[in-house]
Amino acid sequence: MEDISSLFSLFFILAFSIYLFWGIDIFRINPKKGLNRAFFALSMALCIWSFGYALGNTAENMERALFWRRLASAGRMHLFSIILHFIILLTYEREKLENKWYLLPLHIPALVLTYVFSISSKMAPLQYNLMQIEYGWLDKPVDNIWNKFYYLYFAVYMLVALVVLMKWKEKIKDKEINRSANLIFNTMIIGVLFGVLLDILPNISLKKPVPQISVIVILIPVGAMFYAAKYYHVFQVQIPKKSEIIVTEEEKINIFRNLSIGFHISAVLAFLSEYIPYMDEDNAFIYALLKALALTGVGFAVGLIQRIKRESKRDSLTILVLVLSIPLATLQYLKYGALTVWAFPMVIIISSIVFSKLTLLILTTIISIITQVLIWGINPESIVLIDKFDYILRIGMFIVAFFTGLYINRIYINKIRENKYQFEFQKLGSDISLQFVSLNGNNFNEKVKYLLEKIGKYFNVDRTYLFTIDYEKQTMTYSNEWCNTGISEEIGTIDDIPLHIFSWWIKELENNKLVYIKDVNHMPKEAIEEKSQLQRQNVKSLVSVPV
Repeated sequence: MEDISSLFSLFFILAFSIYLFWGIDIFRINPKKGLNRAFFALSMALCIWSFGYALGNTAENMERALFWRRLASAGRMHLFSIILHFIILLTYEREKLENKWYLLPLHIPALVLTYVFSISSKMAPLQYNLMQIEYGWLDKPVDNIWNKFYYLYFAVYMLVALVVLMKWKEKIKDKEINRSANLIFNTMIIGVLFGVLLDILPNISLKKPVPQISVIVILIPVGAMFYAAKYYHVFQVQIPKKSEIIVTEEEKINIFRNLSIGFHISAVLAFLSEYIPYMDEDNAFIYALLKALALTGVGFAVGLIQRIKRESKRDSLTILVLVLSIPLATLQYLKYGALTVWAFPMVIIISSIVFSKLTLLILTTIISIITQVLIWGINPESIVLIDKFDYILRIGMFIVAFFTGLYINRIYINKIRENKYQFEFQKLGSDISLQFVSLNGNNFNEKVKYLLEKIGKYFNVDRTYLFTIDYEKQTMTYSNEWCNTGISEEIGTIDDIPLHIFSWWIKELENNKLVYIKDVNHMPKEAIEEKSQLQRQNVKSLVSVPV
């Protein structure tokens, strides 16, 4: 019985750790952006929900189980209004909605339900019917007006969210963004259906409550949101300047910011593993808290150091803090022979790859060996009892190591792709130059066609074309074109058009030597003619350079 309930608590703790990582990772990209803040709030609501379930599921008595259930409800009640808030920001014109008060009324039902299910000392205990079975402490929902109001709130908000998503994905023509919209929409449907089928319907219709695992299932749609938000340009960050080393300065900073998050997650897991098994002992809370504060202090130190602008100073301080964290983290578990945390330096060794010098790698190895020798001398033999909380701590370390390794792996893969891209670009320039050596009046159009085709395929665009300008007549002509598969030709549609009609375009070329239009719909008012022409051709974005 205890093993099964502990297993469910472990799953809830894992969900908590993942939500915490996702929320902080998105928030740190741009804390001032409303969409980032909304996703962070969504993740924190899920953290509270999963954390409350994790501790409440294996509570020693009903009083403690009720306390953690009430805490979990604070996250659960706010989740659905935050999801709708996030989706509205994601799908509508964010510049009109961010930092506004328009969406705050969405959260009124959540505030009311939080008061009823979590805060009120009179009303909250009446909303739960807790039973301890083999799966742990479970709740058989009370049949009253407040639970019905919660079900109505859940149904309406999720239905509106799905409708908003459906309308958004129907309007999107960009293939990548449309793919991300479909991903979020489909996983949202899965999350809602599983929530109804696994939590709501069984606990309403059955006499015996079943494990309520919606907070775990929601990993699917929230993971889709995280993926789409981070990798489909919703949370776009400025591309750093590339340097000669394998990773850029910005990428290196991000690695150690992620490692900082890992320390915070480890602090939470360390607190749980040290406090819950010994909560009835004197000073158990203080003892566990001090261990957690030591780890989270390292996390804050690593994170704050990344704000230092001078790279050499930043690297030196980062190395110092990380190296000192090895004995700090390991010696806390001296009486256990550092059984679980001995592998902690491996995470730092993975991170040391990003430094062009071997200082961190060498120092980490030396200090790790010295620390282990010290533990060997102080406590040469020990018999240790491993319980569920040791496994939780181990799994937490694996998660931190995984995300650190995943980020570094992504950097190296991108660098390999970048090198391949540069090689192909150099080959493109060489091939075109070779072709144009034999350029003459008879083969001009053929050579230009070859040029446009090569450029179009290299950049994987729909269309490339050449305008020729006659400055004597002050006209321009759409003279040469290459179209990708499935794209209609426009050649012959623009002949001898007066330059003054496209005056904005010509002026941009003369002043900037480049016309870059990221989104045709956002072109300036003075480019009304150019905008009209591009919209007629269903052009979404383009780059134009003089030849």
